[in-house]
Amino acid sequence: MTKVLILCYFFPPANLAASRRLHSWAMYLYDSGIYPIIITRSWNVSFSNAYELLQPDTRQIIHRKYDQYEVYYMPYRGSLRDRLLTRYGPDRLVLLRRSLTFLEHFMQNFTLRFLPYYNLYQQAQKVLRSDPSIRLIVASAMPFSLFGMCHRLSRKFKIPWVADYRDDWNTTSWKTNYSEQSFLRGALSLPERILKFFEKRSERRWLSSAVLFTSVSRYYVWKISNFILRPGKVVYNGYEDLSAASEPVPFDGELRITYSGNLYFTQDISVFAQGLSLFLHQQRDARIALQFIGTGYDPKQVARLEGLFGSMPVRLLITPWLSDEEARRYLAGSHVLLAVANAGFKGAISSKAFVYLSYKKPILLCPSDNDELEALLLPSGLATKAQTPQQAAAFLQQCMNCLNQGLSIASAANEAFIAQFSREQQAKKMGAILNSVLA
Repeated sequence: MTKVLILCYFFPPANLAASRRLHSWAMYLYDSGIYPIIITRSWNVSFSNAYELLQPDTRQIIHRKYDQYEVYYMPYRGSLRDRLLTRYGPDRLVLLRRSLTFLEHFMQNFTLRFLPYYNLYQQAQKVLRSDPSIRLIVASAMPFSLFGMCHRLSRKFKIPWVADYRDDWNTTSWKTNYSEQSFLRGALSLPERILKFFEKRSERRWLSSAVLFTSVSRYYVWKISNFILRPGKVVYNGYEDLSAASEPVPFDGELRITYSGNLYFTQDISVFAQGLSLFLHQQRDARIALQFIGTGYDPKQVARLEGLFGSMPVRLLITPWLSDEEARRYLAGSHVLLAVANAGFKGAISSKAFVYLSYKKPILLCPSDNDELEALLLPSGLATKAQTPQQAAAFLQQCMNCLNQGLSIASAANEAFIAQFSREQQAKKMGAILNSVLA
């Protein structure tokens, strides 16, 4: 069994998509002859909004060993910026918090000591000193400063390392990856330009020592590889397993449509909203439940959804982040799952798209990206593409017709295609990549 040290910020019990990717590696890399030793920050809360991510957890180091892996949970005190935000809220001390954010991002290009999770690096050194049998180091980012940690560890201990990009960094297809405001104005502010200059240099410098990298889509691998000049491989996020697939949901006269997860300002959900409005105008007696689960953490998106759908005769539900069990109940009880492409992210495949596949339910892709999200969903046999409000309305009418006649909404799942995207299969793929490095 080959030991591999993995640094990551997100890991269960944090109920986030990033945690699930790493947890699947912890569970399944063992089948590829790899024993992961994971170092992460400590998490003692379940999250209903983004601010709770910043809550400190100052317990002592927790070391847990399982059959397939072991994990060190490191105390997290939080930065001064985090403590100000959690104490005073998002509307006070804004300028001071922005200054502290700038300082942290700027200084990470020169030293790791400013990072509130610097103790991950310190613990990694202790583990590597105490266990010389560890043969490989892996960092899964964000945060991207984990790459800086592995760059230093690799040089110090003469151990190769692999980078995992859950998101791209300086190659992002946003006009900027710093703030919604700079994206909307189409230009970086002066502080953002300064950070961009130094972070580009850091990304190239840190990744120059990586053996290879992995990322979550083919386009991400292509553009990152061209930027850092290192070879890359695709390892998709995947879904937990196929046991989530449910029997057809009984129809009680209400068509239940569910969107799962975060909603970003770059997702044009207005196309679906117009389509739903058109359908309701044509079918005035139709009963619709529109559920946005885990979307309510962002007040701006809640206001946006309420503005689009609040005046419609639908049962609108917007929830905060939910536990996996709660989210599964909503998804299993839905007739249709809604996917909305990200206009500002070429090559981006939301982790929810893989979750949708496991339920084998009809998926409305509205609008499509005409890119990798479409290439994932359409061949599954589950998805219908709607680029216009009229197409969305026609799909909803077809669904309602089927249900009113006592029929299931037609969707012939391509089982073989879907199966390759399970987290177990993707972890096996990651295992093969890591073993190729160790060979």
